[in-house]
Amino acid sequence: MESAASTIDVIYCKKVPLIIKRTTILNPNSNKIVNVDDQEKKNSGIYFQLSYTDRNNGRVKVLNIQITDPEDPFFLYTLEIGEDDFHVLKNEQNLLVDFQQFPISFTQLLDECINSKFDDSPKFVAKLINDSARNSILQIIETNSFKHITHLSLNFIPGNDTSIKKYLSNLVKETKLENKNLKAKFEKSVTQLTGQLSSSENRISELTAEVENLKLTNSETVSKLKVQYSEDLLKIKEQMLKEREELRVSLEKDKTQLEEKYNEMLNNINQKHTSLNSTYSHVLAHSQSLETQLNTLQQQYDKVNLESTTSKKEIESLNYNIQVLEKKLLEKEKDYEKSVDQLNNKNEKIIEKDTKLKNNEKLIEELTRKNSKLEEDLDYQVNQGKQWKESFNRTRNEINKGNQIIRHLQNELRSTKSKSKIKDEVTIKQEKLLEERHNTIKEQEKRIEELKEQLKEKIEKIKSLTEQHDKISKELSESKERLEESTNVINYLQKQLNEDALSRPIGVSSFKPSKYSTFDFDKYSSPVAQTDYKVIRNSYSILHGIIY
Repeated sequence: MESAASTIDVIYCKKVPLIIKRTTILNPNSNKIVNVDDQEKKNSGIYFQLSYTDRNNGRVKVLNIQITDPEDPFFLYTLEIGEDDFHVLKNEQNLLVDFQQFPISFTQLLDECINSKFDDSPKFVAKLINDSARNSILQIIETNSFKHITHLSLNFIPGNDTSIKKYLSNLVKETKLENKNLKAKFEKSVTQLTGQLSSSENRISELTAEVENLKLTNSETVSKLKVQYSEDLLKIKEQMLKEREELRVSLEKDKTQLEEKYNEMLNNINQKHTSLNSTYSHVLAHSQSLETQLNTLQQQYDKVNLESTTSKKEIESLNYNIQVLEKKLLEKEKDYEKSVDQLNNKNEKIIEKDTKLKNNEKLIEELTRKNSKLEEDLDYQVNQGKQWKESFNRTRNEINKGNQIIRHLQNELRSTKSKSKIKDEVTIKQEKLLEERHNTIKEQEKRIEELKEQLKEKIEKIKSLTEQHDKISKELSESKERLEESTNVINYLQKQLNEDALSRPIGVSSFKPSKYSTFDFDKYSSPVAQTDYKVIRNSYSILHGIIY
């Protein structure tokens, strides 16, 4: 291989975590590696640098891979892969990419190792295996749940004296270049800062001169202003003294006028106060009479309620009695029907007995005829007469029994007829009682309706009286508030006049408007109170304008 490299084009330079493993070969003649006293060391600060160089005057491209450790300058592993030699590596590693795509896929594998460096069990691992025969193999391994898959295995050349010296000389050159660049940048920054310092010092000197000039001008203006202020003060004091004297004279005149007005106002307010007191007493008397009327109406209402409750109870008892009587009527009607049936049965029996009696009478007639015949033939038939007497006696006994039975039946008929008459009388009496009860119930219902109408009328009267009472109470409350406001105003005016008369100096009034000047008298419905308030408010505004 020719080593004439014209240009270097770096395409990748990153820190990649690398596991460095050292092994020993048991049989140096065989190619098999046996792990004896393995030593693994993980280093996270290993740099992988990929770059392109030209060979044979730019006709052949070469991929240079360099592994270095910045902390260990003697740690150096290199690999050169030419464009014409790549097919050998492709066949050995069963690669599916060409020479142009190989650096991209290799750097992707290195990035996967960087991304999985913080995992507990990293998926992609870069491992460098060094043996005693100075063979160095870089393996990029992917671990899954089944096995370790080696994606790529490259034979690197460890650095010898010449390559390390060359690497170190390149490092020294790079550091020297960086130092030169840093020195140049430092010199430029120093010159810029010195220029800025000089300009800032000049600016500071200019600003200090301006500040001194401003101080001088300020002191002059202050002295001038002090003189003007003193002159203006003297002028203002003179004007104030003149105005004060004029005000004192005008205030004295106004004070006399106001005192006269206030005396008149006080007299008017006292008169209104007396009239309001009289109206208040009249309203109180009226309200007391209304309260008495309310009490009497309430008592009447309670009595009516009691009467209505008693009438309701009586109606309920009457209804209950009517129900009981109706039940008894039904029972008696049933008994009457039963007695009628019994009478019919007895009449049938009587008819049957009448038929028997008729038959018996016929038999008696026949027997009498026979008896006459027998008496005629008595002489002839003595023996037969005895027999006939016996039979006659028997038949006579039977007839007597039949007569007794007939009498008994006639007595039963008479008793049943009397009982039926009694029942008819009882039913007539019950019907009369029912009619009387119905009439009484109707009268009670009429009475209840009348009481209800009276109650409605009394309730309406009570409502009207309560509305009147509410109106009167509102008017009383408004009149009380007006009285309180008027008394407060009178007291305040008297107090202010007394204080003004006692505490003022000669020629100056100390009268001030109070919180009563802000009262809203327009909220009261009385026009008299509104006019009073307007007069008082105008007087306060006059006083306030004069004094202040």
